[in-house]
Amino acid sequence: MNSPKRHANGRVGTIVACRLKSSRLTRKGLLPIAGVPSVERCLNNCLLFKGVDVTILATSTLPEDAELEDHVLGGRVAFWRGDPDDVIKRYIGACDRFGIDVVVRVTADCPVVSPEITEYLLQQHFQSRADYTAPRECAVGTGSEIYSADALRRVIALMGEASHSEYMTWYLRNNPDVFKVNIVDLAPQYVRSYRLTLDYPEDLQMFERLYSLLEERGLEPTLTNVFSILDAHPDISRLNDGLTLRYRTDQTLIDMLNRVTRIHIQSSES
Repeated sequence: MNSPKRHANGRVGTIVACRLKSSRLTRKGLLPIAGVPSVERCLNNCLLFKGVDVTILATSTLPEDAELEDHVLGGRVAFWRGDPDDVIKRYIGACDRFGIDVVVRVTADCPVVSPEITEYLLQQHFQSRADYTAPRECAVGTGSEIYSADALRRVIALMGEASHSEYMTWYLRNNPDVFKVNIVDLAPQYVRSYRLTLDYPEDLQMFERLYSLLEERGLEPTLTNVFSILDAHPDISRLNDGLTLRYRTDQTLIDMLNRVTRIHIQSSES
């Protein structure tokens, strides 16, 4: 295989993590939203990202996840199967296979992940020469994260494994002495308090209503269009606004993640 072309800032790849093992909303990646599987909704938005060289759907090597290969939008999205549990190792495998230097991380439970936010984050990432860039605040499910592929490799080199890397953010944010962490403020028009992630039946009901109105008006599901609908129809966002994110509210989980994701580098001096 010929080596992929690299730009001045390296080759950029969006890697979308997806498994079909969800316990709260069974096989949520394949659940239809206005007739289209939710994972395909997410991937369609990812293809709108500017400055990205390749978009990859990354799942596990387990048999149950094999059928996700049927949802790569006619080959417009690449497919990768890697470690079932260590998501960082799965991402590194995709980076190695597709020659990726800079990762846009997306999870498939975010059907309206924002092209506008991603474009801004990539600009900020390259300007700051960071290892990791993320928004300080955004509507849940609209923001991506930017990682240096080398930073992900360094996590594994220093820790051996990342057994909780479904919470990948912690491995970078919790180690600002090891990695250059760049948390950026978004323009006010890109920030709301809406919940735009798919994890519960109420989320699915919200997305059904949202997409029905978007399609009725012939609008792409960009952040500007999504917010225009939700701002005008507060009854839609009320369908799931009482739900919370465990990694933000469960203090036992937060304490555990802060402990197990901390990298301790021993000094070489005796």
